[in-house]
Amino acid sequence: MVTYSARSKLIEDARALEEAGSFAILVEAIPPELGKIITERAGIPIIGIGGGPYTDGQVLVFHDVLGFFGGHVAKFVKQYANLNKVIKEGLQKYIDDVTSRAFPAPEHCYGMDPEVLKAIEAELK
Repeated sequence: MVTYSARSKLIEDARALEEAGSFAILVEAIPPELGKIITERAGIPIIGIGGGPYTDGQVLVFHDVLGFFGGHVAKFVKQYANLNKVIKEGLQKYIDDVTSRAFPAPEHCYGMDPEVLKAIEAELK
């Protein structure tokens, strides 16, 4: 919960940042009403990451949007996919293939002219 003094400080800080020459401000994890007040008073874009729907733009880390990781998800994150399981399964398959030497297979390797290889080996002897 944002206190009155914290709210006032955020509004003052936004004004100071704008006066100092900032081209935009990112507000994070604040109530939508406060995001609206800051946005309405600013002459520069206010971007929200958990700043409510009234800011000039929205940003979320794509790892959060796509659910790359398990565990805690911030309140302001809306996950549009849950790739955590898919990523873990894919990486485990890769680890298994490398460990068993199934990868890289011949189709994943570049070829070499056998005569060139013979010449290199002869030179190295």
